[in-house]
Amino acid sequence: MKYDEPGLNNNELKSLFQAQRAADAAAAPGFARVMARPAPADYGYLRAIALAAAIVLVAVLASSNISQRKAGTGDSPVRPSAPVTRAAVLPAPATDNVVPPPAAGRKLPAKAKPVTLSTWKSPTAALLDTPGDDLWTTVPKIGVGKHDQPKSSE
Repeated sequence: MKYDEPGLNNNELKSLFQAQRAADAAAAPGFARVMARPAPADYGYLRAIALAAAIVLVAVLASSNISQRKAGTGDSPVRPSAPVTRAAVLPAPATDNVVPPPAAGRKLPAKAKPVTLSTWKSPTAALLDTPGDDLWTTVPKIGVGKHDQPKSSE
């Protein structure tokens, strides 16, 4: 409903709002009644204690689990007394990366030479290179720039 809608005049709207205001005032409790009401119980401290107890419980369980695994007394997925079969321990080998045995008179391909740790480069190292990297590794010379260098005659 728009305020300038034909068929409604401002006096009607004013009387409707006054009636609504009077109904709200009649339904609202008095100030003295609201102030006499007891305050609701605050159980925030109990929630904090329960949360702290849960955190301590998780920490104790995690540390006991870690200490049992280090000592070797924890539950292991395969019991030593149980017979171990290949199917229970290892997954079936993938057939797409299996190298067939060499045919008569043929040799297996040479394995790749191992890379030492000092020469290894991350495959994503190039992502760390930025366009201005040379500014961080060289000392700029004052008075010598791209425009100050002599032009080569070709």
